[in-house]
Amino acid sequence: MVWFVAGIYELAKPEFNYAHEDLKRLGLVDNSYLPRLGSREVYGPGYRMLTKSSDDILRLAAEAPSFVVMCEAAQQSRETFLRLRGRVAERRGSMILSGTFEGSLGWMPEMWREWQRPNKDGGVSFSLPTWSNTAIFPGGEHDPEIEALRASYPPALFQERFGARPCPPSTLVCQDFDWDIHTRDNIVPDWDEFESEIELAIDPGYNNPYAVLACWRVGDYVLVVDEIYRRRTLGGEIINIAKGRPWWPYTTGGVIDVTAKAHHAQKSQVEIWEELTHLRLRSQYVPIEDGITRYQSFLNAPGYSGGTIGVPRARIFYDRKLCPNSIAEHGKYRYRDINEDRPANEKPIDKDNHAMKAIAYYLVDVFGYTPSLRVPAEAVWRPKFPRRQGVYA
Repeated sequence: MVWFVAGIYELAKPEFNYAHEDLKRLGLVDNSYLPRLGSREVYGPGYRMLTKSSDDILRLAAEAPSFVVMCEAAQQSRETFLRLRGRVAERRGSMILSGTFEGSLGWMPEMWREWQRPNKDGGVSFSLPTWSNTAIFPGGEHDPEIEALRASYPPALFQERFGARPCPPSTLVCQDFDWDIHTRDNIVPDWDEFESEIELAIDPGYNNPYAVLACWRVGDYVLVVDEIYRRRTLGGEIINIAKGRPWWPYTTGGVIDVTAKAHHAQKSQVEIWEELTHLRLRSQYVPIEDGITRYQSFLNAPGYSGGTIGVPRARIFYDRKLCPNSIAEHGKYRYRDINEDRPANEKPIDKDNHAMKAIAYYLVDVFGYTPSLRVPAEAVWRPKFPRRQGVYA
């Protein structure tokens, strides 16, 4: 049993057709047909090969495949990958994830980087640029047509579309985020020897993710050592999860979205946290653009040496093993594409940004707003509604 899976049937057709043609040349096709609109099936000695759509991952069930080709994988969700990974487990099967990074949802470039070195998944990643097909481009990377494409495309888009390298789309909000710079393995190796404090950055949700980030402030730097990121989970359940984490005994407070003070025929999220944890969570209104600006100042911070992490020009770092969803949001949170018939909108799309909002609230609360050359320093260096005295930078 072989599945070719894509977001829609049409995207699975090219890889499926390549395999079909090769099998026909080998005389291994007994029958092929279109069982329903868009899908395809091929039968042969000892195998059945078909296309599937992942628009509804619950349909990726029934028989367990021995092999899965995930076509244009970057345009599908991580949940789809995990479900398919579970389907091949029964037969100890294998998977191929193919396609470019164009339109990536964020998890695929991260997995590509992780699979460049030994990893727990046993995965291996390959980068095959367009010019590696010397049958079409005899000159390789310096083929005249490749050089013409390089001159026509913006550098990042050329590398993503033709160079097979993950590059951030131009519409990403967090353009300065870099996997190699802003993520680290095992930030806190031994919690029994931890001698500092943890504060929480919280953006509540239910249908949208409830995001809780465990933040360790080291001078002018912030290390995000863990996350809780759950959908359809109530505040009380989130708190129980938090109490089971190794950093909980060191937690002294935190920051939460100002809307968490609201009552919806029940206790507010602020009240629930105070009642169940005795933590007093701070909150203030932070405009979207100001929160983004402050966060950007931590991703790219000229003049900072990197502190104990040792990476210059960066003031915030994530544990790459424990904060996968926070890291993934950097590849999802974006502005709208600019179309000629629609005016540009300065505000980004309000989705895939729950961890980003939580950390923005925390940075503004602790470090104040980003200094501006057009506004007196005293007006922007401190929070609009300061909760405590301190030095802001």
